[in-house]
Amino acid sequence: MFHWNVQFEDYPLRGGRVLALGFALLAMTVLPAAAQMHPDFLAIGERDINPPAIGSPNQLSASEEVEQAQAIDALLLEKLVLSENRELLDYVQGLAEQLRRRSDLKEPLHVRLVRKQQYLASATLAGYLYVDEDLFRTVASETELAGVLAHEIGHLAARHGSENIARLRQLKARSSQLSNTLLPAPPEKVPTCDLSAFWKTVRYENEVEADELATQYLWNSGFDPRGLWTFLQRVGQRNESDAPAGPGPLTHPSISLRQEKIQAVLDLLPLLSSIRPDSPEFTVARARLMPEPK
Repeated sequence: MFHWNVQFEDYPLRGGRVLALGFALLAMTVLPAAAQMHPDFLAIGERDINPPAIGSPNQLSASEEVEQAQAIDALLLEKLVLSENRELLDYVQGLAEQLRRRSDLKEPLHVRLVRKQQYLASATLAGYLYVDEDLFRTVASETELAGVLAHEIGHLAARHGSENIARLRQLKARSSQLSNTLLPAPPEKVPTCDLSAFWKTVRYENEVEADELATQYLWNSGFDPRGLWTFLQRVGQRNESDAPAGPGPLTHPSISLRQEKIQAVLDLLPLLSSIRPDSPEFTVARARLMPEPK
């Protein structure tokens, strides 16, 4: 949801924590958000959310996605602090997998439970999902937790990471062609995983699309589909402003606009006959992580 605003060489893990969720991928442009991107919610699981554009290499191949995701994961694991809470990891993996099965994501999930990272959750590509323990202290219910995870699964299902890496490669190729035209030089070897350019900004419409998909996935999983909406509401109240929930005004829509877009999705979804309550596993896990009362 909110991206890691980093250059990998100087990973900012010090300082204040941020109430943020993360989709950590590069984008070249910021475009207006679409009104309703995926109204075919009855076909969840059968849809191709973000097919390659005809005549344009706007995505990586499946094998390239896996290669990039594994390379990024290896570099991140050198910096992140993995949680030793095996029970919590098992619970998060189980919940994320339940949501994945009721989503459009075909690939398996690879969940990392971490501690002391700057943001609460993030996704890269090829099913890699990173969740901080503090997310459990931040959400008010299992439905909100599911909303956060579903948002990241939405990014993965839409292949935003693959799309944005391909866009970065195209930009580099055009830049190289222009440079060689002005001043011929031997071509430089482009690294397979260029993290210094990977996390720069987030496409505005990617966030709206992930919000829409998350709301649909909550509904399709039997959770209250308002889970992400209510989480954003509480985050906005804690921030005491309606500023864009990211490092700059060009990266994320404002919380109120995101809620407006989510509400448009909610208005289309049929009412559920029953809504899943908090599971005992969530209640126990959250209670163990909450600080002792003073």
